[in-house]
Amino acid sequence: MKIAVILLAALVLAISNAIHVCVDDHTDYGGADIRSFKSHGFNHCAQECHKADAQGCRSITFRKRDNQCWLKYQPFGAVFRKNNELTSANMDCDSYSTLPSWPQDFKWNSAGTPRGYTCDKIWEMKDPHTWNDNFMCWRNDRADPGLRWSMAGAIPGQKCTQIHEGAEPASHTWKDNFLCVQNNSPYHFSWATSNRVRDNQMRKGEKCIQWSETADPNTWGDNFLCNAPYHGAHVTAPLPQWPGDFKWSNAGVPKGYHCDRIWELAEPANHHWNDNFFCWRENKADPGIRFNMNGPVSNSYCVKISEGADPHTWNDNFLCIPPTSPYAFTWVFSGALKDQQYKAGKTCIQWIETADPNTWNDNYLCHYPLAHPERRHHRSQQIRVNPHLRTARLQVTKYKSLIVSSKKLVVSTRKASTTYHTQYLTARTGYVNAHKQVAVHATRLNTAKAASNKAATAANNNRVVYASNVKKIQAAKAACIKRQNAALASAKKAHTSRQNKLDAHYKKQRQAVYTVQKSYRAAVAAQNTQLTKTNAALTKAKAAAAASNKAVASYNSYVKSYNAEVAKVKHYG
Repeated sequence: MKIAVILLAALVLAISNAIHVCVDDHTDYGGADIRSFKSHGFNHCAQECHKADAQGCRSITFRKRDNQCWLKYQPFGAVFRKNNELTSANMDCDSYSTLPSWPQDFKWNSAGTPRGYTCDKIWEMKDPHTWNDNFMCWRNDRADPGLRWSMAGAIPGQKCTQIHEGAEPASHTWKDNFLCVQNNSPYHFSWATSNRVRDNQMRKGEKCIQWSETADPNTWGDNFLCNAPYHGAHVTAPLPQWPGDFKWSNAGVPKGYHCDRIWELAEPANHHWNDNFFCWRENKADPGIRFNMNGPVSNSYCVKISEGADPHTWNDNFLCIPPTSPYAFTWVFSGALKDQQYKAGKTCIQWIETADPNTWNDNYLCHYPLAHPERRHHRSQQIRVNPHLRTARLQVTKYKSLIVSSKKLVVSTRKASTTYHTQYLTARTGYVNAHKQVAVHATRLNTAKAASNKAATAANNNRVVYASNVKKIQAAKAACIKRQNAALASAKKAHTSRQNKLDAHYKKQRQAVYTVQKSYRAAVAAQNTQLTKTNAALTKAKAAAAASNKAVASYNSYVKSYNAEVAKVKHYG
């Protein structure tokens, strides 16, 4: 049996020993444009994208006939399509299997998804202050870090960090919000609700990213997500295969699996959607699947999850994956539609919730069988497993069908054998003619062989030199890292010592200030007491003066009367 396998034509190039790109010939990465310009060639186009890394440049499209270059903020662009005039490439494609580093590869944004990033939506539906456009993001050319948001309690089976703001009213329900990662995640987040707590975390060696929402008046200007500095590691586990590595569960997280919770909060509690999960084997890499019940997430590939018979707001629910994801899911909500998917070669996994009466017994997530998902290939270029082979294995006990198919296979094999024999004879004739031509041109062939051997020897010598240079570079890199670590340790020690001295000096000065303040307050109190006594004495003195004046006036009156009597005596005397 001849099985045709379509391989993505991808080249890995190194430009200026810094830029690694995966090239798709005859391909257009449509949309997701940052800018376009006339370049000096493909390498110049790639170098300009490398320079624009901070602006989110992740891929390019190049037209050779006029050197036109387009810079893109999304791997594979927004639309992947064939075009014989164009060559496209993803930048730094080797990092698609590398986890994002903290904090440099992460970003918070309170006004939509930023260019060049994949995001998890941070949303509290009961908070009215524009929380529907807030996102925690990471570079979209990195492996998925597994961040998942929950506004209804910690996600079972995951390592969760509570995200809260004490100043928020109880009606905004921030006390049950969590940011979760899988239990084996290398990220260990902590949450700071004030600058003081953030400073404490940073003194422990953590780095923090501020979560800010300026439209929310409830003190969202001093909240931070913190984590120890982390250099993104290479993810060695492969992505899960479809369908064998995926599983639906409507009764909690199954053993041996990692999951994303599928929950529509508008569903009544007795429909039991709080324990529904879509899962993949825990020994596989995180596929970046995220369920969102408030519309699709931009910069992601999303498929709508709906059930027309369910009245509980299932019209805005989506399952989203990153732009580098190799998966291309489809969703169907009836048995007939599922049969169409199977006829097209796809396999489906049923999403069922028996407690929900709104026909949740015929809903399926479908995909072509996928044995070896590859992040560096676009989802439309993934190598699929032949669905007919899988069907044959499933029907191995149906002997009659197997005999009929075997007979047909024998007939087709005989026809193919006849065709191949004719092709063999033709090829044999061509071989004989070619052999004759080789004999005629033996001298030229020997000369070419000698030149080839010489070139091979030179290539081997170059490999030896290259290997030696690589060892020298690695040794120099190791020495540089060692010196940097030593310098950082010394600087940290000096900084710590200086900080401790400053802290001691500050405490001493603060104690001196407290002592002066205490003395000042005692002096003020004594002065006030003395002033009170002085005022009392002054009042008594005034009263004494008034009495003295009164006595003088009385004495003067007496003297006047006395003088008058004396004058009378003298007059009559």
